[in-house]
Amino acid sequence: MGSLHIASQLFILRPWKLFVEAEFNDLKTIPVWVVMKKFPMELWDDEGFDRVASTIGTPLFVDKLTETMARTSYARVCVEIDTKCTYPDHATVVLDEKRTFKIPFEYNWKPQRCTRVMCLGIVSKIVQRGSLKQRRRMGIKYGSKLEQS
Repeated sequence: MGSLHIASQLFILRPWKLFVEAEFNDLKTIPVWVVMKKFPMELWDDEGFDRVASTIGTPLFVDKLTETMARTSYARVCVEIDTKCTYPDHATVVLDEKRTFKIPFEYNWKPQRCTRVMCLGIVSKIVQRGSLKQRRRMGIKYGSKLEQS
């Protein structure tokens, strides 16, 4: 059980059970890789990564190239974010009165959010094709606007 990234894609591992799709509604946070361009060398340490990444969520760890400073053109940090995150495109960091940095963010992957029931994953197909029993498990009531569309 747990999660891992393969080719920058999130894989969540859980024991199999029937109708596991509905469990996406239970996810409150997910780990996402964030690329921080133009990361200042003055902040290139655990404290600096935490300071910048905490504007998005909870910093978990950096990749090996960031940790060893083998690549300094950008920092790559895995951040645990809320599933309702708005994915900011930058953070502004003020070091002192004279130095302010705007650090652009890029996300290797953003989870798709179903526009119909506002939950993670590609759930629209399940909502559209699912049986009444499946829809009830997902909290969709018969006769709702969603049911009628």
